[in-house]
Amino acid sequence: MKIENLKEGMILKNYKELCGVLCIQQKKSGSRQYVIQFKELDRHCIYHKEGHKIIIDKIFKEVKSKVDNRSKGNNTKYADDIEYLILTLLNKFKISKHEKVGFSKNFLYSHCGLSNDNYKLVKSNTLKFSQMIDMPVQTINECFDYTNNRMLKTLQSTLNKMKKQSLITWGNGYNMVMFDENNEQYLKVASIEDEKYILSVEREIMLKMGAANKRLIFTGGQWDSFKSKTNAELKKIYPDLHYYYDNISFNYNNEDIKRMLEKYENMKKAEVKVIVNDKFSKSLDGTIKRRHEKAKNSESDSILDNYKKSEDYPKEQKKIKDVIIKNDSKRIRLEKDYDEVKVKSLQKSFFERYSNETCEQLVFNDYDIADIPF
Repeated sequence: MKIENLKEGMILKNYKELCGVLCIQQKKSGSRQYVIQFKELDRHCIYHKEGHKIIIDKIFKEVKSKVDNRSKGNNTKYADDIEYLILTLLNKFKISKHEKVGFSKNFLYSHCGLSNDNYKLVKSNTLKFSQMIDMPVQTINECFDYTNNRMLKTLQSTLNKMKKQSLITWGNGYNMVMFDENNEQYLKVASIEDEKYILSVEREIMLKMGAANKRLIFTGGQWDSFKSKTNAELKKIYPDLHYYYDNISFNYNNEDIKRMLEKYENMKKAEVKVIVNDKFSKSLDGTIKRRHEKAKNSESDSILDNYKKSEDYPKEQKKIKDVIIKNDSKRIRLEKDYDEVKVKSLQKSFFERYSNETCEQLVFNDYDIADIPF
């Protein structure tokens, strides 16, 4: 990058001309290499864009050092980028003093570059995905275990950072999809009173189903029944309710969000998402490696630990992780149904390989478990 070719006040008509002046290769807009080029340019000068034009405002006498946030920990190194992405989202919603906005965790993960479009599809169709990639559902659930944990902690870390700045308050709640008088759907964030009704109905039905918590309902294959019964009871209180789901809700002042965005005026949403996704995917590669090494040094002989010790663990987990996380992964297409015999055979072979116990009594539903949807 020949920075010496730049002059203060220089007007470059587009990115292509910038590459020519700097003697660098032109990259696809929004790609990782494209973003890196502009990050490097930031170290040498101050510039701004007017449409396609790039105008050089000031050239630094000394090159700025590269910022390495790795010492701050896995969660905080994304904080500024994810904060910017959340601010762009909240800025779209002009809320009154009596309102909040709420989004599902899956939506927030995708918006912040922590997952791709395959994530939600695979999460709710684990057995179909198992058949597609010819891998047992246990290996898929293992991947969801650490990816979900890392995504939630990363998101929460940024939200808490924003809360400390008095930009937002946030919490867990419910979104309610309602019908208006024209039978059109609209979204309502549950009030405190609404939440009390939902909690009461959920708990009553949960206990009637003989479960101590919602996870047991899900792993017992009764989730659809639970949601159907809960919706039916809630409709007695809310006749216009279509369905509801868990959310992360936000309260904030519109003007504060708008002013904070000015701090990030030179950032581009698509470029930032690429950066976050690349960093997060690579950090998960480290998680996979650490889990593998820790298991090899462990004396545990549980089924899961035996799998983690195996040489298949790193390559299988990276394959699954890339499908549901990496920004450049192809969009997958799942079959409408799956072959129960094949999927059961995959699960059984996993059990036989990593357990010393007999699996003669193993029934299909023993491993018919996807990730928890809340």
